[in-house]
Amino acid sequence: MKAYTTDPVFLQEEINVRNFCYVIFTVIALAFTPLNARAEELSGELFPLGLSPVDTQTVTTSRIPRPISKIAENVAVITAEQIAVLNAHTLADVLNTVPGIQMNYTRTPGSTPVYYLQGKSETHVRLLIDGVPQNELSSNFSDTGSIPAHYIERIEIIRGAASAAWGPALAGVINVITKSPDTERKFGGSGFTSYGEQGTSDLQLDASGTLDRFGYYLSGNALYSRGLRPNNGVNNKNLFGKFTYDLPGSGVLTLGLDYRDTDRDIVATPDPFLDYRERLTVEHFTGYLSLTQPLAEKLTLDLLYRERFSDLQDIQRNFASTGFWAIGGNTQAVRGATAKLSWGDSMKSLVGGIEYEHARISQHAIVDSDWDLVLDTPIDNFKRMDRYGAFANGSWSIGAFTLLPGIRYDRVSVTTDNMSYTLGATYQLTDSTTLRAYYANAYSLPYALLSEEVQKVHTVQAGFESSAIPHLWLKGTFFHNIEKTQKIDFSTLPETLLTAKYKRQGGELELRTTPLYGFSLGGGYTYTELTDRYTGEEIRNYPKNLAKIALNYGSGDLGLKGILTGNYVWWNGADGWNGHYTPIIWDISLTQKMLPASDTSPELFFSGHNLFNGSQYYLDEVYNNTRRWIEGGVRFRF
Repeated sequence: MKAYTTDPVFLQEEINVRNFCYVIFTVIALAFTPLNARAEELSGELFPLGLSPVDTQTVTTSRIPRPISKIAENVAVITAEQIAVLNAHTLADVLNTVPGIQMNYTRTPGSTPVYYLQGKSETHVRLLIDGVPQNELSSNFSDTGSIPAHYIERIEIIRGAASAAWGPALAGVINVITKSPDTERKFGGSGFTSYGEQGTSDLQLDASGTLDRFGYYLSGNALYSRGLRPNNGVNNKNLFGKFTYDLPGSGVLTLGLDYRDTDRDIVATPDPFLDYRERLTVEHFTGYLSLTQPLAEKLTLDLLYRERFSDLQDIQRNFASTGFWAIGGNTQAVRGATAKLSWGDSMKSLVGGIEYEHARISQHAIVDSDWDLVLDTPIDNFKRMDRYGAFANGSWSIGAFTLLPGIRYDRVSVTTDNMSYTLGATYQLTDSTTLRAYYANAYSLPYALLSEEVQKVHTVQAGFESSAIPHLWLKGTFFHNIEKTQKIDFSTLPETLLTAKYKRQGGELELRTTPLYGFSLGGGYTYTELTDRYTGEEIRNYPKNLAKIALNYGSGDLGLKGILTGNYVWWNGADGWNGHYTPIIWDISLTQKMLPASDTSPELFFSGHNLFNGSQYYLDEVYNNTRRWIEGGVRFRF
């Protein structure tokens, strides 16, 4: 009995490569369109498709804030303002616009998503919300479709190995930072409501303020749809709260509570022999208590205690004459704590800490079938897992050169001990050009109920970031990985694991232009090659070529802003899966402020998805993407 049928193993597609050259030509040609904007505008503009080129912008992906120009990894940052331009419903909607990330399929908003990061499945990417891990331990799956976009202040993405700082992060990290209490007033808030085809509606409300030393941020969300694909209905709810208290001595105590309740149908197959349907319900609760206490001018103590609980129920049935049905699910309860000391600033820093996590995971299933291939036997698994970790990371800048070492030791009760390390460097070649590179050893946790073997990778990345060309910002990255990973084989009962050793390498190019009359252009292209490490045979069924395009517009005088995005993907799909591809899937979102001069003026918005009824899927009649659909709504503040 599988816990999640949307694992990438089930989502194999066939390639259609026509018009690929046209896509790349379009991105490059538009990027070099002559512009008359001032060159200095490039350093101050935030773009909707990933990393802002603002040199002074700091991120926390290294566990201590530092400028992007002093980070060796390939990092992308998305802000709340950029998310608002997209009028996104969930974290998955936002990630679908980020270079290097490809959703396996795009269906009803809020449905269960699966994504790849530079050709690697999301089960090897560590997802954090306010420092609390969100990956489900039995399959390492992270449910980005259940996380509302409305309460996100910032998303920081590491595209590449990051275990020396964050533990089990073989392919990367998605670090979600939620909104904090409004410190400027006692009470305020905002709302977002939308309505689209098939009753697709989204209602989001929040309230925020500060009373003396006490701050609060409260948010509620309800996302519903009858389904933009047959039997793909969604009924998701979320309640979130963040409370802060300023202690004497500049310390801050923070309490966070996050409850998510999802109820989803899986797309049914129209074949009368395979009239299969599935319903997934998940209750998810996270709570944490953190303390940030400055001890000296450059020394800070951070303490975090967290608890997380989830309960998944999975009902499957074949309505054809074969008479197959199954009921099952899994539960997990995780608690943990982290203590760290941070010293230094953006020029020199050192952070060290310890971490502990205890997890209880159980899985159960009852299967009944007339098929001879299916065993009518119950499945009942249970496991405890303890993980102890210690880490140290630092940076040291001498003039234009910054050295970035890191090391981490993890002891996991269900497997062998693991040592992760990284050594990176950046060099400020000129005022407008930075070179970066790093080598790292990283790991992912085993699939807790099926394996006791850690998944590992050795990676090398090198790249540059430059605004030396007038009116244009460029970022390029080369990556080379040698990895030993696993996939769950859902075709057997009970489930089994497939282990292989791969070489994964490729490159990524991102570009942005300065604004001209309110218009700016962004784009990204990612190439990934995945082969068997020993035989050299090319692996199939992953996004080999991926391109993102975005045309952004903003006018403060008119109160109008909008974005047109395009997504191209070339899956190196296996034969026989009957996949189908349109060169680009286009989406548009427009927002009009009714009173442009007023900060609290309501905003009307309109979004059109898959404007030209494109197709991007690689398993016909099962995971076909959503056709064209439209929605509209209003955003307001009070």
